[in-house]
Amino acid sequence: MSDAFLRAIEPFLAVNDFPRAQHETAVNNALLFLASDRAGPVTMADLYVDGGATLWA
Repeated sequence: MSDAFLRAIEPFLAVNDFPRAQHETAVNNALLFLASDRAGPVTMADLYVDGGATLWA
């Protein structure tokens, strides 16, 4: 991960119990899905890539 990315997420890391939320692969996979034909039926939806941090919110 880049230094700028790690600095940007430092505040989130301090309070997050889900360390994989910041994994660049998870974000990349979400972007690849949204760019694919399989995302065609998805409209007006929020896609949270936070490793489950908002699961119980």
